[in-house]
Amino acid sequence: MDKAVREIHRASMEIAEKIGIRYHSARAQEILKEHKIKVEDGVAYFTEDQLMGWVKKAPADFTWYARDPQYDVQIGKGISNPAPGYGAPLIMDADGNKRKALMEDYLSMCRIVQANPDFSINGGIIVQPDDVPPEDSVLLMFYASYLMSDKCLLTGSGDRAQMEDLMKMVSIAFGGSESLIDKPRVLTIVNTNTPLQMDGRMTDTLEIFAEHGQPFAVTSGAMAGSTSPMTLAGTLAVANAEVLSAIAYAQMIRPGTPLLYATQCETADMRNAAAAIGSPEGALCYRFSAEMSRHYGLPCRGGGCITDAKKMDVQAGYESMMTCLAAMENKVDLMIHSCGIIDSYACMSYEKMMVDFEIIRYAKRIEKGISLGGETIPMDVIREVGHGGQYLLEEHTLEYCREEPCLPTISARGSVNATAVEDSIAQCLEEYKTSPMTVHVEPQIKEQLRAFLQQKGIDAGLLDKIDACAGMDR
Repeated sequence: MDKAVREIHRASMEIAEKIGIRYHSARAQEILKEHKIKVEDGVAYFTEDQLMGWVKKAPADFTWYARDPQYDVQIGKGISNPAPGYGAPLIMDADGNKRKALMEDYLSMCRIVQANPDFSINGGIIVQPDDVPPEDSVLLMFYASYLMSDKCLLTGSGDRAQMEDLMKMVSIAFGGSESLIDKPRVLTIVNTNTPLQMDGRMTDTLEIFAEHGQPFAVTSGAMAGSTSPMTLAGTLAVANAEVLSAIAYAQMIRPGTPLLYATQCETADMRNAAAAIGSPEGALCYRFSAEMSRHYGLPCRGGGCITDAKKMDVQAGYESMMTCLAAMENKVDLMIHSCGIIDSYACMSYEKMMVDFEIIRYAKRIEKGISLGGETIPMDVIREVGHGGQYLLEEHTLEYCREEPCLPTISARGSVNATAVEDSIAQCLEEYKTSPMTVHVEPQIKEQLRAFLQQKGIDAGLLDKIDACAGMDR
C-alpha cells in the first residue's frame, strides 16, 4: 500500500471512531443504531471493522444504462466518462457578463451535449433555471432531459418526497420499478456536509436511490483551509471519513447498492477564502481520490474541466486542461463538470462548452497513446523517401492522416476562423434537429410523464414549452 494512502486511511479510521460523523436525520440515526453503530447526540461512531465491513458490500463496477444501448456507461472499468456541468445558477457570456440561467438554457445545453459524440452522459442540473419553481425543478429537468437525450441521465437531489416522485417518473420512463434494480438508469450526487456531517436532504436522496438500486456519487467537497485542515493530507483524511461513512450507510439501506467514491476537494485561497477549484491542489486531490477508491475496491468520481476564471481566457484554458488530465490520467470513472463550468461552479458558459469539448478530445488523444503494429512504422516508405524527401504525397500519409492526428475544431492552425466557437455552438444545435441522432420517445410514455407532472400541480404552459423545444409539441 502506498504510504500516503496508508496514512490517510489510518487517520480516517481514527476520525470515524473517535470524532464521528454527525447525521442530522433522525431516521438515519435509528437505522445506524439498528446496525450496531454507536450513536450519541446525533453523532455516529464507526469502528474500522464496522466501516470496512459495510464498504466491502459495495460493487467494484456496474453498468449505467441509457435508453440507447450504444451510450451505456461502464463504471469501474478504468474508462473516464465525461459529463456536463452541474448546479450552476448563472450563465456567463464570452466577455464575462452574467445573467440568471433559464429553462431555455437547460434545454439548449441538453441538445448540445446530446450532439457531442464524446459524451454518453447528459442531464442532471446542467444549470439551475431561475424561471422554474425550485420545488419542481428536479422533476422538470428529468422530464426535459428524458425528452432531449437518449444517453445516460444524471438527476438532481432533494428531500424524500421529491426523490420518491422522481423514482415514480423514472419507473414510468424505463419500464417499471422492478426493472431499475437490474438496469440502473439515473445517477445523482450525494454530498457530505464538511466538516463531518450528513444533512437530512442528502440522507433522503441516498436512501431513496439505494432503495431503488440507482447509483450515486458520494462526494466530499472539502476546501482545505476553510471547511477542512489547510494541509491536503488532513483534508483528504476528513473527506475520506465522511465518504466512507455515507457509503457504509448506503449499504445498510440496500447491500450491493452501486455507487462511486468521490473526494472533489480543493483548497481555499487564504487571501479571500474563496474556493480554488482550478488549482494544482485540486488536481492532486482528484488523483488521490482515484488512489483511495482503488484501495477500497470502488469506482471513482472526480475532476472535470473546471476553473475559477472570471471569463473565457487563458486561465480558463490551462486550469480546465490540468484538471481534466489529472482525472483522465488516473482513470477516474466519472468526470462531472467536464463541459461549460466556470467561475468556481457559479456559471455555465456556452463558449466554454465548445472549448471543453476540444479539451476532452485532446485529452482522449493523449490517453490513447502511440499505436504500434501494421504499417505504423512504414519502413518501405521511410526507405523510399530517404534523405531530404517529403511525405505529403505518400499513400501512407493519405491512409493515416485522418486516423493518427486529433484534428481541432476550434483551435487555430494555419488560417484562423475568428467565429469558430460561435459556429460550433450553432452547429451542435442544428445537428440535434436534423441528424439521425434525434431522440425518439414513445408518445405514451411522454404522456404518462406529463400527466404525472400535471397531477403534481406543475404548470401546463411550462410543459408545453419543454415539449416544443424537444420537438414534441402537443
